[in-house]
Amino acid sequence: MKKDIFYYGMNIHTGKPIYYDRRQSAYSNSLITGTSGTGKSTFAIKEIEQILQNTEDDVIILDMNGDYEELVKKNNGTIIDFLSPNTHMDPLYTPNYINNNLEHEVYTFDDIIGLCCIAMDQELGSIEIKSIYNILKKLYKNFENPSFQNFYEMLIAETDHNMRNVGLHLKYYVDMMPYLFEIQTNKVLDDIIYNPKKRIIAYKLYNTPSCNASFYIMLCLIDIWQKITYKKNQQKRTWIYFDNIYLILQNNVLSDTFAKIYKRGRKWGCISTCVIDDIEKLCNFQLGRIILCNTSFLISFNQRAAGRDIIQQLFNINDQVMSCMQKGLGVGEGLQYIHDKNDEIIVFRQ
Repeated sequence: MKKDIFYYGMNIHTGKPIYYDRRQSAYSNSLITGTSGTGKSTFAIKEIEQILQNTEDDVIILDMNGDYEELVKKNNGTIIDFLSPNTHMDPLYTPNYINNNLEHEVYTFDDIIGLCCIAMDQELGSIEIKSIYNILKKLYKNFENPSFQNFYEMLIAETDHNMRNVGLHLKYYVDMMPYLFEIQTNKVLDDIIYNPKKRIIAYKLYNTPSCNASFYIMLCLIDIWQKITYKKNQQKRTWIYFDNIYLILQNNVLSDTFAKIYKRGRKWGCISTCVIDDIEKLCNFQLGRIILCNTSFLISFNQRAAGRDIIQQLFNINDQVMSCMQKGLGVGEGLQYIHDKNDEIIVFRQ
């Protein structure tokens, strides 16, 4: 197999191998969908293995189900375990490579307000947002390298009842994970800068308490944004895999932060892949529909009837091809839609 392209299985009808290079696409983002156990993770893992073997690109994974841990370990990667006392992830960490401090602070402020919304489990009003902005400005004025712990302490010390209330909601996370914020650093960025051979990173989210999932995911998205900012300056490509994207879509704060990565990251050399078990769920959200409509490489394994109808209508698939899915495909069998190949539809086997 040529090293400058990727192998994506066998065409069931012709028996020929399928080759494609997402890096050459103007819209390189991908969607992998299918009911549980049909081969979604296996497909993603095979693609990741080719990335690590045949390119110099890096890989980031939001691992919601533990499907990628073995792959990361095999390739000497980094697993970010939120329950480990060795994990340090300060969302206010400012790396030395940041050239535009004002732009960095603007994005950081928005991310911190997002974390506060998730901790409060509600949208904040304009007055509360303005107050947090003012506290963050004061924080950057008082500290050369402010930390999340510093921010939390300033909130608790505020005379404003609403700000103290935000601080008390953050206290739950600070007390539960003191090791996470006790050192003003960022484990992911340290690995990137000081260990360039560690090209694959996975956030281990499947062992975290489900009631706190949104807070952990938000920390991951902030980390990812910092990483792709660094990679943009290094002119290095990053592939990002968002496993079970449904958990992000159902939270407005996570959706907004994800959209920033998904849209702007593409211009900075990021190739994103979203994974979801039910395409009908995806269409229940505006951002989900945007993801679907802007996908140039769709991998659809076995679907429920409603999901098959959505795919057929959106990608204008003829009845003959759809009959393959209606009859039922085996594990690892599905449809590939490739926009850059004249909207080609292929029935394939991994």
